[in-house]
Amino acid sequence: MKDLIIGVSDGYDWNVIKYWVNSIRHCGFTGSAALVALNCDGATLAKLGESGINVLMSGIDAQGNAVHRSEVPVIVERFFHVSNALSELGHEHRPRYVIATDVRDVIFQTDPSQALDQLLHETWDRAVGPPNLIAASEGLRYKDEPWGDKNFHNTFGPHLHQIHREHTIYNAGTIAGTYGGVKDAAMVIFQMSLNRPIRNPDQAVYNFLLQQSPFRATTLFADPDTSAWACQGGTLMDPSKMAQFRPKLLCPEPLFDAEDGCVKTSSGRPYCLFHQWDRTRFKDEIMAKYG
Repeated sequence: MKDLIIGVSDGYDWNVIKYWVNSIRHCGFTGSAALVALNCDGATLAKLGESGINVLMSGIDAQGNAVHRSEVPVIVERFFHVSNALSELGHEHRPRYVIATDVRDVIFQTDPSQALDQLLHETWDRAVGPPNLIAASEGLRYKDEPWGDKNFHNTFGPHLHQIHREHTIYNAGTIAGTYGGVKDAAMVIFQMSLNRPIRNPDQAVYNFLLQQSPFRATTLFADPDTSAWACQGGTLMDPSKMAQFRPKLLCPEPLFDAEDGCVKTSSGRPYCLFHQWDRTRFKDEIMAKYG
């Protein structure tokens, strides 16, 4: 059973998608990769096909462009598309693990299959089977990250907000887990995000779910530094925010190795996923390496 990387894009052309695609091609990953391409031009669809990406579309026009219309914000609707794409896989094509990520600002520095094997070997009791979800920490508590804190309050209101402010934030743009774990969690996130007072409640919903049973007991909560799984650049490496965040961080700051253009843990292990790389001082280096 091979693993699957899947993402959803809306209105992105090749110049935006190529960093995600090229990093998958060159990280050593031997599983499958799929992109749900919403409102995507024909030239980009062709480039994706040439790169070995399985392209999923809801419709195509006479000019060969992928077209899609929806009243639901894509930041919410993407979870439906991930769950639906997994549901439509035949039993013989179901992956072992699914890595569901953002597309515009995620790169793979190492093979996620090997990284997950190592992570589970180091931190999870294999006798009970693999965790349904692998949740990637942002290295901050809700109360210490103003955007997330406000987002949770606006999604759930003051009562639940006060309860959850002490919890660590886990990023909804870098979710991994078993086939069934990701498929079902994505659909629950989608359904719970509908008809909320804000357009982007997905991360608050995801974090709320992670603290409920059975999700809490079946999730591997991955510390950024000790797991080397995912670096969230928006909280751990954004130069405009680090003076504020640094005293509150729950982990050591990542390191950038200029010699190989790789973001690493404090012990020098390369992170598998580098998310929000475009918010860091190393944006140009990443674009040069993966463009």
